[in-house]
Amino acid sequence: MLSSEKTRLDPTDAAFVDVIHSCGGVLGFLQPLGKADFYPNAGTAIQPGCCCAPEIMEACSHGRSYVYFTESINSKTGLPATKCDSWNSYMNGQCAGSQVVLMGEHVDRNVEGLFFLRTRSDPPYAYIQEVTDNSVSK
Repeated sequence: MLSSEKTRLDPTDAAFVDVIHSCGGVLGFLQPLGKADFYPNAGTAIQPGCCCAPEIMEACSHGRSYVYFTESINSKTGLPATKCDSWNSYMNGQCAGSQVVLMGEHVDRNVEGLFFLRTRSDPPYAYIQEVTDNSVSK
């Protein structure tokens, strides 16, 4: 059912659709589904802190999307994510100086594109050092 383009989330489903991909290719989608798509740790399983049997890793990774969102609600630092074309480009530093936005509750609803970030294994999940200047838009 979710594989049908008619029934799955897309950018026209609301005024602003943002998506946190945390288990793409297994229990979720890797392809962009919103106006702003966030890919913590490449958006795939295994998310940091998820271990053990494959079924547990996948369920844990899938559940990280709402855990990250929950942290974003009360976090003083937020979960900063960098606009980039791909995870590899992001990890290779090719997106340094690109737009940085907060993932989750405090996302700027005018942003569009693909955004990448790394998280820690345990709370707080945000890597604060990713914000190196005042370019975080809120």
